[in-house]
Amino acid sequence: MTNREWTEEQKFKIVLEGLRGETPVVKLCEKYEISQTQYYKCRDM
Repeated sequence: MTNREWTEEQKFKIVLEGLRGETPVVKLCEKYEISQTQYYKCRDM
């Protein structure tokens, strides 16, 4: 796993993709190589 700096825009796009509900969060996290914890922290910001 690499340390990656995400811009606010990138975080927004990932979270928005998850909120649309078209792709399960688990699959999004695999796609973007992030943990589910990271996803939910971004979502809750």
